[in-house]
Amino acid sequence: MPADGYLVVSVPHSYPFHADPIDTLFRPAPDEVVTMFLPRQIELGRTAPPPVSLALEPDEGGRWVLTGDDPAPAATVTGPAEAVLLLLWHRVGLDDPRLAVAGSRAAADAVLAVALTP
Repeated sequence: MPADGYLVVSVPHSYPFHADPIDTLFRPAPDEVVTMFLPRQIELGRTAPPPVSLALEPDEGGRWVLTGDDPAPAATVTGPAEAVLLLLWHRVGLDDPRLAVAGSRAAADAVLAVALTP
């Protein structure tokens, strides 16, 4: 942009309040973490594959599996999509009251300890 130019920004009239809107508006969805980010992290040698599989089932629908050596999930994490997404980005932990773990909590912890995203 030239030094004497103008930058025009168009925004909605109002926003719903969120303490950290970047987390819910601009973070890639679980599908992108499972199908793009994690495989790329593994390919680049930044992380090892998850030791076991972990299913993610947001309350709003959908199901994703972070696949480990055994494709059958050792645990399933459920909760609002926002909380599941924040979990994948290590912005909240499994102790978040919005999330529930069915199956092995230790297995879920092991998968989430992997560098899923850059």
